[in-house]
Amino acid sequence: MKNRNKMNKKLIALPLIAALLLILTAATWKGEHFPGKDGNIYGETIHCNYDKIVLIIAGSGPTDRNGNTPILKGRNDSLKLLAEELEKKGISTFRYDKRTAGISRKSYLNHDIRFDDFISDAISAVEYLKEEGYEKIYLLGHSQGSLIAFEAACELEVDGLISVCGPSESIDAVLEKQLGNAFKQDSIEIKVINNLREEKITTEGVENIPMFNVENQKFLLSWIEYSPVESIKDVNCPLILIGGTMDSQVSTEDIEKLLIANPESDSMVIHGMNHVLKVVSSEKEDIKTYTDPSYPVSKELIQAVARFVE
Repeated sequence: MKNRNKMNKKLIALPLIAALLLILTAATWKGEHFPGKDGNIYGETIHCNYDKIVLIIAGSGPTDRNGNTPILKGRNDSLKLLAEELEKKGISTFRYDKRTAGISRKSYLNHDIRFDDFISDAISAVEYLKEEGYEKIYLLGHSQGSLIAFEAACELEVDGLISVCGPSESIDAVLEKQLGNAFKQDSIEIKVINNLREEKITTEGVENIPMFNVENQKFLLSWIEYSPVESIKDVNCPLILIGGTMDSQVSTEDIEKLLIANPESDSMVIHGMNHVLKVVSSEKEDIKTYTDPSYPVSKELIQAVARFVE
């Protein structure tokens, strides 16, 4: 059982590492899309009013607008549930399939993906919402989406930014922590990370490691250039950092580090909330929520986002 738990922890970490691979209106998906760089990004609006809207930016890997990834069997629907709960508070939302996921992926099958592309897509999403007539636009970035939101907020004017479960360290440091418990320092996996820090691509010994194939290493090189604690320093709009005590991927220490980098930020730690925004009381329950959409999103999270926006 102990070994099985270790394996489950590794599976939970996959969505974060997966980028190395990649009067209320009815909530119906109209197949909306806006032009991104070299393709189209498909998204879904839950419209309540034009006063304000929250743009939800998903985390790493091939994550769709609902917060799900094909890397794991089953679904958690975290972002879908988040949007539906905000609708009950009278807050419009827009969320989209990343260019590596869902319907958007069909537009980008033959294109190299770089981290800058995700920032560009978020900026294009904001411009799309402005054209649609929304008066106030808030960014909500989850996990990797937090860093994307930081960078996007530095490029254009938004009314606020909500970082949820956002790491404070660059991806090489995150990977080293996640893989350090599973691989020795002389392993090819750790060697790849160290080489990337020196802007080197490892070609030998990675043939059977899809996570570190050459193309994924190129993506990592573009991601390593960004450090959340540096990016957040240039964010000038109202900002709140939210994390959970049961998050097995991003610790509450990350909030502390981000607060030091941007002391003007507000913050909130939600007891029992895990990385997919569900409240759990054990490691076993934490693992289950990644593939079981019956768990609701944290009520405290919904209330915090609503207060911040309103």
